[in-house]
Amino acid sequence: MRGRATSVLLLAGLVVLLSAGPVEPRNPAGTGPTAAPAAHTLPPGSTYHALAPVRILDSATGAGGAAPLASETPESFQVAGAFGIPAGATAVAGTLSITGATQAGYVSLTAVATSSTAVATSTISFLADSPRSAGVTATLGDDGRLWALYVAEGAGQTAKVAFDLDGYYAPDFTGATYHPVGPVRVFDSRTAVGGAAPLASGIPESFQFAGEFGVPVGATAVTGTLAIVSPSRPGRVALTPESTPVASLATSTLSLATTDTVATGVTATLGSHGRLWAIYETGGSGDTAQLAFDLTGYFTPDMTGSTFHRLGPLRLIDSRSGVGGSAPLSSEVPRSFKIAGLYGMPAGTTAVAGTLAIANATSSGYVSLTSALATPAASSTSSLFFSATGETETTVTAPLGAGGSLWAMLETGRPGDSADVIFDLSGYFGTDAAGLNSVPGYFQAQGPFTASPKDSNGVVMVKYASPIGLQYNTVTIEHCAMWYFDRWRSGQDTPTQTNADRAGFFAQIDWLVSHQQPDGRWLYTFHIGTMPVPWWSAMAEGQGISVMLRAFSVTGDSTYLVVLDRARSTFDRPIADLGVTSALTVSGRQLTVYEEYLPGYRDNVLNGWLYSLVGLYECAIYLGDPVCLYDLTAADRGLAAVQALLPYYDTGSWSRYNLTTLVGVDFGPNASEAYHKGHIAQLRFMYSITGNPVMEEYADRFQTYLDNVIKNGSPSPASSVSPGASR
Repeated sequence: MRGRATSVLLLAGLVVLLSAGPVEPRNPAGTGPTAAPAAHTLPPGSTYHALAPVRILDSATGAGGAAPLASETPESFQVAGAFGIPAGATAVAGTLSITGATQAGYVSLTAVATSSTAVATSTISFLADSPRSAGVTATLGDDGRLWALYVAEGAGQTAKVAFDLDGYYAPDFTGATYHPVGPVRVFDSRTAVGGAAPLASGIPESFQFAGEFGVPVGATAVTGTLAIVSPSRPGRVALTPESTPVASLATSTLSLATTDTVATGVTATLGSHGRLWAIYETGGSGDTAQLAFDLTGYFTPDMTGSTFHRLGPLRLIDSRSGVGGSAPLSSEVPRSFKIAGLYGMPAGTTAVAGTLAIANATSSGYVSLTSALATPAASSTSSLFFSATGETETTVTAPLGAGGSLWAMLETGRPGDSADVIFDLSGYFGTDAAGLNSVPGYFQAQGPFTASPKDSNGVVMVKYASPIGLQYNTVTIEHCAMWYFDRWRSGQDTPTQTNADRAGFFAQIDWLVSHQQPDGRWLYTFHIGTMPVPWWSAMAEGQGISVMLRAFSVTGDSTYLVVLDRARSTFDRPIADLGVTSALTVSGRQLTVYEEYLPGYRDNVLNGWLYSLVGLYECAIYLGDPVCLYDLTAADRGLAAVQALLPYYDTGSWSRYNLTTLVGVDFGPNASEAYHKGHIAQLRFMYSITGNPVMEEYADRFQTYLDNVIKNGSPSPASSVSPGASR
């Protein structure tokens, strides 16, 4: 189970006891009246703890147990619980350096182990034997580990890495909170802005932040972009909280492989009197470099600012594929990107942390991220310098503007130039979530369940045709739980009805808790068609995650997170190993599908697959769970696999219920009209949370097909009906 449940409970300040068998029902709220649901705070956002920079990993020396990365082989590093970082830390800020690589490629830092076929983000790209560094905010797994994957062409390649720690985020109230500003250029030695002068090699220079530029006295750290312009010789620049001579310098903030202009995002610890020191080191004397610093925010040791919420790595924008509704940037034409609202980021999101990349540029230049519309003439900051060859990236902490938007301006000096923009999210700054919202209309529960048959405990049952008869259906029970929950939480009913809805919700929950298997499955013990019994379903597992989240949100009972984690674990196992996944190869690309039914009955059922993703989505956004996020967004499963297979579900006049084969032209049976409408609603919901235009495109297509049927007064072209009783 990858330790997810234990760590989530640590975040919530709870203690959990994992039992060997199905969890016993506790019925924490099934009896006893209450007029209103109790509010329980889900795991809080994290505060920042600034540290003096220290090198904790170095594969060149073996520091921290690090060895050179071997291409295509993910390596983990234990971070939380070591180096003064507490267990339960959610992310670290620092500098990732590539100190030597045998082949050009990229490294991805992730919270879970991944492969080159599954990794969907990158942290730093580099050339062979060319030192490269970048400031990073890297999310940790629930076990406190950080994973690194080196991807290069050809087998047997290696890369040496180092990591310099600047601070960490933890779910507590003892660290600092974030205040976004600007961005605004506060230092520039080329024009003496802020009193800055060129850096001389080997001579530390200080820069006053606290008490200046709106940064208050007592601030512990700042975020921004450090740019080094026209260095006279390759070398490195280090930011430190105190003056440090070259002989004692053990960390690096920015590697200078050439004399080109380079920049990186930083989270820099302030020292005594609120100062930040910079030192340029080349190994020689008399060398100089120009410096510029664009401030994007600061941390104060109190709870007056925003807390950090891990939600990554996650690709939010990619103009090469239209992700995030984006197209290539055009020089001198500002572009806004809607960020708040995607993947559950609330309207109060104040800033985002992640990796900004530019690819396919037609000319060299720079890009600026701003919180408001800026004209080329008014743009005075830069986030990333790039060339017209290859891909260049840097990490950023970017303030969001009104409506939760982020603005980007490409500047090459030549109107008409263009470049693709990519943004991988590591996390966001905002307020803590107080509870879970319903997903109106999405679950499409077959309610109202008032007249549905129920057992003596109030658990809903389904009446199937003879000889099956009255049976428990896990998905129906979950739908019923959701229906009761939404009515209970609405606050629109009488106290008597509210108590009844609360009791109805926990009746379904208690059944789910007591009937889950130790491996996480809920078993169906009756035959449908030719399927053997018992059978199980990704749809039931995903929706089980959603309802357990709701039970936890109103009780704080750790039992529900144990049940949730067991359900989630089924998404890591193939059906043969009592999980819910199957493998499918499409155009040479192997994909992982989450199956509603066992193989051979109804393969690759679209609606059940999409339903299952909602549970993973809610687990990722409300618990900050990196494993759920991986199962949702990895490049070989979840949303990416759905997108790859959507063309096969499109008949050209209707949607298919499932895919029987990918060979020939008749891939599978048509959906009934009810399921076709469901596909439209599901894809629109997926578009609303991801901004992926492919989801919207197929929702629009399927809607057009439905409109044509209605307009022409013809029956829907359905060759498939619901495989069993209505759920």
